[in-house]
Amino acid sequence: MNLSYIPAMPASGTVKRGEPLNVLSGCVNREGRDLVLRMSVWGRTTGDWKELCSRREEVLSGEHYHIYLTVPAECFDAEYWDGEEPEEMEITVFHEKPPEDASGTMIFITD
Repeated sequence: MNLSYIPAMPASGTVKRGEPLNVLSGCVNREGRDLVLRMSVWGRTTGDWKELCSRREEVLSGEHYHIYLTVPAECFDAEYWDGEEPEEMEITVFHEKPPEDASGTMIFITD
């Protein structure tokens, strides 16, 4: 797919447990046709990317599209990460699961 993404820009580099996080990102659609995409914030602490939140959006051909998503507070809890207490997390915005070698923006989680 011929899309270019704006790196995820969190509202803060530090997230307090129990609070949501607003994320701004976007993409440019160079596909030559309108698309309906499931835009998602993905996160990882170690290993694979995990979807944190998503929303379906129409991105018009040639459009430079901005998207604002809110990552729910529970995504920063140990239960969401199979018992692992996240202290830092890499996040990115993408229309499908990012490749393993994709890079994102680092955020820190505090109590």
